Amino acid sequence: MSPAQARAGAPILLCMTLGGSACGLFLLFYGRFLSTSYIPSVIGVILQICAITMAMGFGLYLRSSVDAEKGSGFICAFWRVEIWLIALLPMRIIYFACLQLLNLIPEATLSHLWVRLPQPLWALGRVLLFAGIPIALYLAVCLFVTLVLCRSHKVK
Repeated sequence: MSPAQARAGAPILLCMTLGGSACGLFLLFYGRFLSTSYIPSVIGVILQICAITMAMGFGLYLRSSVDAEKGSGFICAFWRVEIWLIALLPMRIIYFACLQLLNLIPEATLSHLWVRLPQPLWALGRVLLFAGIPIALYLAVCLFVTLVLCRSHKVK
């Protein structure tokens, strides 16, 4: 394949790899929450790995060919969206770890922290506090990577 043909097919391949990664994420969560088997989760992880490998290989091919800027732009465009799909799995793990920490804290200790609030409100506040930490971390990391990649692409 010539570099000109590769450049012409770059948007299609970008959509295909991002779609494949999104399908892998769907299978991953389907296998975790709705299926009794781990087979959909394994297929989802393999699909995400294949999509990332294909996109990175194509981007490196474009970078090593005549048009190095187009290859870097392809890789940046891929990771600007892909970070939002990839970071969901570690965020889910951190979320469940925070919920396990929440179960370790005795009720008496937490009731002293929010004495003046009615019990349904402080129970909701506890969950929001421990669920908010992973969600805020997810948003911060993904926004940071997206903004850095957008900025670095504009500078070049």
